[in-house]
Amino acid sequence: MQLDKVHTLRVMAIAQAVLWQRGHLKLAALITCSASDNQDTQQISSMGIGRLSDELQREIIALYPYQRYTLKREKTRPQHPPLQAIDILARQFHMRDWVLMLPDELTHRLVGNSLSRRYPCPYDIRNALGKLTIEVAKREIHQPLQENTPHAIVR
Repeated sequence: MQLDKVHTLRVMAIAQAVLWQRGHLKLAALITCSASDNQDTQQISSMGIGRLSDELQREIIALYPYQRYTLKREKTRPQHPPLQAIDILARQFHMRDWVLMLPDELTHRLVGNSLSRRYPCPYDIRNALGKLTIEVAKREIHQPLQENTPHAIVR
């Protein structure tokens, strides 16, 4: 099933609002950003991206104890799909700079002014994605959605 443009924009707006209200400002901003054309200017996000903290890694592994094993010549290495997904997303966001599409007041809250809409990938993007992963896991375990609640129905 594919959503048409209007429904896609609605879903993006809902996701952005939920992330913003739950304190995931950097991730909320990235939802509606557009990729910056770096041909005429230097890329801002050249300082790299940070590692996922050991504490967050341990908590994610405890919440998602699933592992996939790949056979190497010398040993078998466990791979944790949530940690791999965080790493893939972080690298994809880091490959480009972004242009904020937030309203001026939200842009000001995020970057300190509403004049510049250029937004490099945050240095701590892996930790931000890790915190969201933990929040989603805990919500699924402790607060399952009821079928009749407004949150379970997206129109």
